[in-house]
Amino acid sequence: MPGVMRRILSWDKEGMLVLYNIKANTVVPKHSHTNAQHGLTIKGGGLFEYSGGKKHEITPNEAYYVPPNEEHSLLTGPEEENIFLDVFLPPREDFRKETRQPDGDQ
Repeated sequence: MPGVMRRILSWDKEGMLVLYNIKANTVVPKHSHTNAQHGLTIKGGGLFEYSGGKKHEITPNEAYYVPPNEEHSLLTGPEEENIFLDVFLPPREDFRKETRQPDGDQ
């Protein structure tokens, strides 16, 4: 996705740790996934919009949670860099192809 850099930091059969660096004023379109998403805003921020029109602004050092199957989108803030750290439980199957097997599985 243009403006979005994603790096899988680690994962196993229980969960996945993902670092995002997203450019200013980037829209991550509305989507959902079966995984719980726990996150932390490291730098910058943005505005989550959930199904039903509920909105939640996130700022630096703020944690957030997206329940499984909840439709959500994100508009990042005007900062040049917006950095987020997410934990997906269970791991995102669609992201596994972007990384090698965890050390414990070798």
